Amino acid sequence: MERIHAEKIVLIVLTIFLSKEGSGQSVSDSVAAQDHKFLSYGNKGFVFSDRSGDYLMNLEFRGQFRLSYPTDNDPVTTDDYQEEQVKLGIKRARLKVGGHSFKPWFKYYLEYELFSSNLLDFRLMYEKVPWLKVKVGQWKVQYNRERIISSGKQQTIERSILTRAFTVDRQQGVSVFGHIEGEKLLNLNYWVSAFMGTGRGSTVNDDNHLMYMSRIQWNFMGESLKFSGSDLEYHDRFVGLIALAGVTNQSPYTSLKAEAVNWKDLGREWQVSTGSIS
Repeated sequence: MERIHAEKIVLIVLTIFLSKEGSGQSVSDSVAAQDHKFLSYGNKGFVFSDRSGDYLMNLEFRGQFRLSYPTDNDPVTTDDYQEEQVKLGIKRARLKVGGHSFKPWFKYYLEYELFSSNLLDFRLMYEKVPWLKVKVGQWKVQYNRERIISSGKQQTIERSILTRAFTVDRQQGVSVFGHIEGEKLLNLNYWVSAFMGTGRGSTVNDDNHLMYMSRIQWNFMGESLKFSGSDLEYHDRFVGLIALAGVTNQSPYTSLKAEAVNWKDLGREWQVSTGSIS
């Protein structure tokens, strides 16, 4: 269900984008467009953009190799330890495509895992109004901050072993969210979402009970903190937040993996009968 060809995705996006770039240009805009670069490189990879600014696409590749010795697992008990061995593997090989089309506030994002051939993220966002935005597709649920942060923006090599107990991971659904940019103490972010609740790549709900998630985030220093675990730059002022999130779902499954894993497999003996997350 999830396996598709990344080459076809990129080809389709580029075809649509290039067709727009080849359209007519008015004489009044010709002087201002002389310095425009159709292809450039930025902090999100290669950047394709047209002269009007209505179309932009970022194309980024990211990979991670992992060399380990004497073991390659995350031992929690003594039984988890393996025999000593050297292991080298491809941990991540990601293709990321994102940007906007038609207008700067109509955005899209796609992330594909090349090594295992899995579609991780695909979402469309309507972000014309900062305090009222809409998102539909598949992405990481805005519940656990450590899990939301991209693996390329972590402070350490991997996430903590504690985070999986609080992870809802990627789901398909729709979300209403926004940023209320009040002064100082009145600066808030919020998310209200409904999902299928059956994990990545699943398009149906298993019991007619959708997964619902809400999160309220208070930016008490008057500035929203980005979802990033690594920050090596110097800042003139402190930034912080206090967030409260809740999620509910009736299902026996929740996991970091593509396939569903029973709560019992994660060492949680309770709530196995309903699999509800609260």
